[in-house]
Amino acid sequence: MQESSKISAILNDKIEKLIVKYHELESDNETLKSEVERLKIKNEEKEALIIKLEEELKIKSLETDELLGKIEAVLGI
Repeated sequence: MQESSKISAILNDKIEKLIVKYHELESDNETLKSEVERLKIKNEEKEALIIKLEEELKIKSLETDELLGKIEAVLGI
């Protein structure tokens, strides 16, 4: 009978530890989910900025080509 009580106590202790660990991991998981969402939003913002900068670069490149063409026309190149 005493053996059975010891086994029960050990099992109860292990179950309690598993429950505590489960709650810790659940909390960590929620934290990581929040971090992933935050990083996704930040990534979307950076992608939008990259697109904007690429468009500005294209415009500047066209302006540069146009200016270069005018300079060449003036110099007769």
